[in-house]
Amino acid sequence: MTVNTNGSGNPYAFNGGENITRTFGTTNQFSVTTHGLNGLKLSSITHPARTILVAEVLALAPWSWHDGSRKVQFADAKSMVSFVDGHVRYVKIYWSSTRYPNGGFSLALDYDPPAGYDYQWSGN
Repeated sequence: MTVNTNGSGNPYAFNGGENITRTFGTTNQFSVTTHGLNGLKLSSITHPARTILVAEVLALAPWSWHDGSRKVQFADAKSMVSFVDGHVRYVKIYWSSTRYPNGGFSLALDYDPPAGYDYQWSGN
């Protein structure tokens, strides 16, 4: 992820996941693939109207200052995102509260959401 701030404290991140699966842990191993657009030509994106190009950094966790929740991570947090086709809007960000085998929480960008959500992280 590449993070920029616009000077007002609202950081944004480019959807630059590496599309590489990495394995973590020694005894309780688990694998994570950070989906994203790293190394892809924008013209090769299969669903440009669904694929996130830039998002509020909090969408990655996800958390939302738009919802007013005090939870640090929660499902369906609303975030402002821009898409590969150029449009911008609020979307609900899918998040699974299932912990990794090491006890850590997943990030929303670790997986594309299930059916019913209006976005995806991966370029396919």
